[in-house]
Amino acid sequence: MLGHYNVRKYFNKRLALSCSLIALSSFNYAFDNQGFAQTQAMDAFEKRFGVYDAKAKTWALDTQWKSYFNGLPYLTFACGVIIGSFISARFGRRWCMFTMSIYALATATITTTSQSSDQILAARILNYIYIGMELSVVPVFQSEIAPTQIRGFMVGTYQLTIVFGGMVIGWVCNGTSKIHDD
Repeated sequence: MLGHYNVRKYFNKRLALSCSLIALSSFNYAFDNQGFAQTQAMDAFEKRFGVYDAKAKTWALDTQWKSYFNGLPYLTFACGVIIGSFISARFGRRWCMFTMSIYALATATITTTSQSSDQILAARILNYIYIGMELSVVPVFQSEIAPTQIRGFMVGTYQLTIVFGGMVIGWVCNGTSKIHDD
């Protein structure tokens, strides 16, 4: 129960499935954002993508590379918002959702198979186009497919799943932080 009405009364199977798929997309955004923020401090990540400091006898991420890794994706994020808005306006929000999902699969593949710091940097930069597209289309699409009685609740699930996804990836990173191999 939310307020004076029963939310379940307005959900059918199709709307529930749509809401779940959209939630998976925003969950993915949280995984990307929080996952990379947390894995940068892990020994295995530093060993895979960092440089060896012979004096300190340890692996470390180059500070300039880290600033690129954490800053440059927001440029393509802005591009993704523009691209997503264009695709939505020209071809519709469903096609934008479909396009961004296929694109996300491609960039996720590049990310998970990355063997060098430049490769994972490029993958993250490219993936943020998807993140920008998601931001431009998901809340609008949710509001269009939801009955007026639950529109606010439905659009609120976007942010809720981002927060929940961040918590889940936080737990995963905490649980795997002591693994010294990738």
